[in-house]
Order: sequence, then structure tokens, then C-alpha cells
Amino acid sequence: MLNPNTGYHHINIAYLLSSDIFPIFLPPSASMLLINRVLSLLSAKVYRTETLVMLGLACLYAVLYKSWLSFQKGVKHNKQKRLVGCQPAVGYPHRERILGLDLLWILMKSLRNHRFLEKTREIVHQGRNTIEYLALGNKAIITIEPENVKTILSLKFQDFGLGKPRKQSLRPLFGDGIFNVDGMMWNVSCDFFMIEMEQI
Repeated sequence: MLNPNTGYHHINIAYLLSSDIFPIFLPPSASMLLINRVLSLLSAKVYRTETLVMLGLACLYAVLYKSWLSFQKGVKHNKQKRLVGCQPAVGYPHRERILGLDLLWILMKSLRNHRFLEKTREIVHQGRNTIEYLALGNKAIITIEPENVKTILSLKFQDFGLGKPRKQSLRPLFGDGIFNVDGMMWNVSCDFFMIEMEQI
């Protein structure tokens, strides 16, 4: 609400926290509403405290939403681990435990020194041939354990996927070929590849 004396908006915390503006776990359409509200506060000449409150709430929402997604993913993975009897992977001892930038820095240095494969092998051997680490805030696993590789590539191939980020990032290089697909598309690509190899 505009104050006629000052020309600035009054702080209306009740409006900011109302359920139609800022529920804790918003669906994507409501997330856009929140983002639009923050952007309008930033672009308009509004009372500074209201803008800061809105930015704080947006940050809180982002943290809570990310935590909720991580919790759901963890529950799903733990259930799957129990079903197949997986042992827990050894965690990499990160110094920076939010994004895993310390390991990224180590790997980038080894890449510049042409020692990337050796460094990766050293890191994996720290964890019984399988190690869990943070890759820009996401949990990832590297394994060279023969039984794990056999399970992933042959016995339970259909249960494992490449993941959307990998497919999107490698699509310009490999397209939808054998190195960038899984499931039925991989079976078709593999059959085609085997036919081509038999003709050589």
C-alpha cells in the first residue's frame, strides 16, 4: 500500500507471508509468482525493508525446497539400497562440504598437469574401489569395483540411467548415439553398432 506522505510502500508482512503468495513448498507456477514478486520489488521504488524481507523469504524458500528434494531423493535411494543389499560407499573427505569445490580444484589441477586418470584412481582407491563425492552440490559416485561395473553394464542395465544432465551436456557431441542414450534406445544403438562391427 502506498503511503501518500513518503511515496514508499508500507511493509505488509501479512501479505508477504500469506498462503497464496508464499507457501513453503511451492509448485513451479507458484515459484514463478514468488520470483515475479521479488523482481517487481527490486525494480520498483519500494521501501527497502520490504524488499529485503522478500529476498530473505525467497532465499529461505530456495534452501527449504532444495532440502526437501534432497530428502525425498535420499529416502528413495535408501529404499533401493536396502532392496538390492548395497553397502554404503565411502565418502570423500571434503574440506568444503556444500559444493565439493575442493575436489573440483584438485581434479582441475591434475588435468592441467596431465595426471587426471592417476589422480582419479588414487581418489577411488581411498574408498574400497567405490567413492561418493560432491559434484557442485550433487552427490555422485565413482566405482571401479568389477562387481559393480558388471551389475551396471550387464546384469541390471535397465535399472541404471545416464541422467538428464549428462544427456543434455553430451548431446551436441554425440547426439542420440550409443554413448548418450540408455534403455531401449541403447539396445537399438548397440544392435546397430554390432551389425556394423561384424561387417568390418
